Amino acid sequence: MSDGLLASLRQPALPFDGWESWWSRFVLHLDPALSPAAQAWLGGALATGPEQAFLAAYQVALGALLGMPPIRLRAFAAAEGPGTSLRRPATQLAAGPGGGLELRGRKSFVTLPECLDECLVLASRVPGEDCRETVVVRLDRNQIGASLTATGLVPAGFRDLRFGRLTFDGLPVAAEAVLPGPGHEDYSRRFRWLEDHLVLIALLGWLLRTLLSDQAGGWTRGQLRDDAETLLLLARALSAQASAGGDEVSAVLTFAGARSRLGDLLEKWRSLVAPGSALHAGLPVLEGLLAVAVVAQAKRREKAWSRVQGPEN
Repeated sequence: MSDGLLASLRQPALPFDGWESWWSRFVLHLDPALSPAAQAWLGGALATGPEQAFLAAYQVALGALLGMPPIRLRAFAAAEGPGTSLRRPATQLAAGPGGGLELRGRKSFVTLPECLDECLVLASRVPGEDCRETVVVRLDRNQIGASLTATGLVPAGFRDLRFGRLTFDGLPVAAEAVLPGPGHEDYSRRFRWLEDHLVLIALLGWLLRTLLSDQAGGWTRGQLRDDAETLLLLARALSAQASAGGDEVSAVLTFAGARSRLGDLLEKWRSLVAPGSALHAGLPVLEGLLAVAVVAQAKRREKAWSRVQGPEN
């Protein structure tokens, strides 16, 4: 986080007239020399609403995962519905009748499937000849289109951002489309950590911009500055560990503390935000976005505390 990024708060927000056009405008502002955390902050600072902030951070996280610039629109298709496990996904990459590889299964809530340039798919490897239980397969736009079976899904917490379902009925996959390394350990776990941090950083950027530019509320000048400084403090703390591993207890608890402190701020703001303001309109969506991964985050928090304090009796 630098002083230069604070200047982005004074730039006009990027107009939204569709996801692909908004993303193409945002990409023009991205400096590849910036860290993923700085890119996510910039996405939030230039967003017209929390969903644009979310999308920017989501794309930056995927770019960081792959070690590529976040220019192409991508998605990580991991979720399969209640009761499924990322360690052993039901979707399978298996040998086809002709000796090649085929993808079989279904993925739910895939982000913007009709706009994607590529999609990463987490799958179990059958048979696991290379000792990998899970793999990640990269699909191109044509393969995504051939697998798209539902569109326009809007999960809780979202308003404008659309999702879809991909169904793989023996979809042929080239061997070079299978990424190296184990899928869950090297990709889905790593992406979860990146996404959690970068999305929260982007939302903090959007909140700070909106708080400073949309002051039709009950803040005094001192209260406004105090809350803005808190948002910056949280963003800097999260930025410092966004690219670290996800196994350190202190890092997990730092994220939990930032998430909890932001929740306290939002609760306080309920009585301060003026009806009809941009912040008033965006807060319900933001709260919904923050609730998306709250169960998994709570489990990681409890696991970290058990390593500090020992298991509860």
